[in-house]
Amino acid sequence: MSDNRVKPRGFGYVDQRGDKDGNATVAPAVGQWKKVTIAKSGTVSAPVDLEVPYAYLQVEIPTIDSAALELQVGRGGQTYQDLGQDALTTASTGAFNDTWVLGGWQHIKIKASAAQSTAERVFWVRGVTY
Repeated sequence: MSDNRVKPRGFGYVDQRGDKDGNATVAPAVGQWKKVTIAKSGTVSAPVDLEVPYAYLQVEIPTIDSAALELQVGRGGQTYQDLGQDALTTASTGAFNDTWVLGGWQHIKIKASAAQSTAERVFWVRGVTY
């Protein structure tokens, strides 16, 4: 049995046989987990390259000093800016998982609204495209 799938870089498998109506079908693409750190007394992480653009970002949020969190995006090496309403949390002390709308961006930072004064904070993220 031959494998009719083709995998474009960074995206889901496209089955060239398609569905019953002849349309191509796409399976989800899930990236590797990446470590994102906000330094002690810091508010913004170093940039992280997800390697390819993704539609969504899964985020493991550690316990943090009370703060709202926002996602910043940029074109890699460029200025990073806040992404918007679909990629933030309200003020909390963390310790939960979330999925943020990434909208096809590849280069990210996580920003806290308050300095993380008690310890560095390690988040884990991975891109997902459905």
